[in-house]
Amino acid sequence: MSPLVSGYVTKSRVVRSEWAKLWSLRSTWYTMAASVASAYLFAGVVGIAVKFGDAEKIQMDAVLVSFAGLNVAQILVPVLGIMMMTSEHSTGTIRSTFSAVPKRLWVLWAKAMALVMAVFPVFLVVAFTVFPLAQVFLSGSHLEASLGDPGAKRAVLGATVSLTLLGVLGLGLGALLRSTPLAIGQFVVVLTVLPQAMSLLPYGWAKVASGYMPLKASESLMSAKPDLGHAPPREALVALTVWAVTSLTVSGIALTRRDA
Repeated sequence: MSPLVSGYVTKSRVVRSEWAKLWSLRSTWYTMAASVASAYLFAGVVGIAVKFGDAEKIQMDAVLVSFAGLNVAQILVPVLGIMMMTSEHSTGTIRSTFSAVPKRLWVLWAKAMALVMAVFPVFLVVAFTVFPLAQVFLSGSHLEASLGDPGAKRAVLGATVSLTLLGVLGLGLGALLRSTPLAIGQFVVVLTVLPQAMSLLPYGWAKVASGYMPLKASESLMSAKPDLGHAPPREALVALTVWAVTSLTVSGIALTRRDA
C-alpha cells in the first residue's frame, strides 16, 4: 500500500484536489460573492456620500477611499481561509484527507495554493474595476485620482496582494485552532482590537508597531500615499508576508505534532 500511495499522491494532484474541494463548498461561493458584491456596492455608496456630502472633511488617501468597498473583503476573505480548514475538522473529513495524503504539510500548502489561485485573480479584476467606479463619484473633489497618479497602480496591485495574504493568514489560524468561531474571534482581535489598543499606549514604539499589524499593513498597501500611523508600502508588504508565513509555519508544526 505504501508504494501505491507514494506513487500516485503527488503535490500537483493534492493541489487539484484542494481546488475542487474549495469550490465544492457553498460557503466559498457565498463568501466570494458577498466580498465582490460589497466591494462594488460600498464603492458606490461611499462615492455618492462623498459627492453629496462634505468631502473636504475627509482627509484620507484618495485611492484608499476608492477602495472603501474592500473593507468587507478584508474580513470575509480571511474567514474563507479559516473555513477551508475548520470545516473539515468540524465534519471529521480531515481524517480522510490525512489518510489519503499522509504528508500533512502537503495538504496545508495545497490549501494555501488553492486559496491564492482563487483569491488573487478575482480581486485583481475587482480592484481594477472598483477604483474607476468610485472615481466616477469622486471626480471634481480633492479625492479625485487616476491610475496614472504616482502610487495608484501599485496600490491597486497592493490591494489584491494584501487580501490574498490576509486569506493565507486566516488559513493558518484555521489550521492551528481547528474551530471556526475561535479562529474568527482570534483573527478579529489581531486585525482590529490589538492595533487600536497599541495605538492608545503612551509609547512611541507601540504606535509604530501598530502600523505593522495586518489591517494597518493592508491599508498601507491599498494607499498611494499611506497616512501617518501606517508603515511604508514596502515594509507593510514584508510585515503582512511575515504574518501569513508565520501563521502557516506555526500551524504546519502543529499539524505534524498532534492528532487530526
